[in-house]
Amino acid sequence: AADIETAKILKGIVRNIEDQSCADIAYSTAGESSAKIGLGYFRILPEYSDPESFDQDLFIRPIPNTFSVYLGRHFMPDGSDAKRGFIVDSLPVDDFKRTYPKARFKAEEFSDLGPDMTFWHTGEVVTVIEYFVLDRIDETLYFLADGSTITSVDYDAWPESLGAKPTVQKERAAFREELKWYKMTGVEVLEERDLPGKFIPIVEVVGRESWVDGRRVLWGLVRPAKDTLRMDNYV
Repeated sequence: AADIETAKILKGIVRNIEDQSCADIAYSTAGESSAKIGLGYFRILPEYSDPESFDQDLFIRPIPNTFSVYLGRHFMPDGSDAKRGFIVDSLPVDDFKRTYPKARFKAEEFSDLGPDMTFWHTGEVVTVIEYFVLDRIDETLYFLADGSTITSVDYDAWPESLGAKPTVQKERAAFREELKWYKMTGVEVLEERDLPGKFIPIVEVVGRESWVDGRRVLWGLVRPAKDTLRMDNYV
């Protein structure tokens, strides 16, 4: 049921999100990183519209540190087909305690992690990871005699007020995905919630890309210029 007027409204909503977010900063940060090293990121996240409100708006935010992001296996250049993603951040212990007063923050509480402890807790900073994952939920889909489709769960729960169930004409295996978000340290989950949408809200920006021996290789402007500079230095 798409039409020109609906497209204009949707485009206006996106422009408003970009304007409210100062999205140019996110775009230019990711673009500069992709030009330098071949890869950059920005993210889309909901934030409360007011400190005293429960309403939330979408914002486009920069990710200055490209190496803080890990996207799962994907082939689309924007990463839209990834099923999981991570954003790594490090908080000074005092900031961590203030943000999560009930969380474990002492270095000895991370000692069970063994050699990996220093990654999660250096004594001065605590590593906090945001984890996004699309959980796959298998289900059976029915095609009914009235031309509609319905899951087997909803079909079994058909309310009597709607009358007799239409007969099932066809069925097939299907699935749906639910977007989950977790924030965690190496020893506990700090926050978790379900998110709307069907994509990991991290957008990848790629410079140059090739596949060599089954491996994805990315590069920006710097790598091709290195040999020229080496020759100039040699001369």
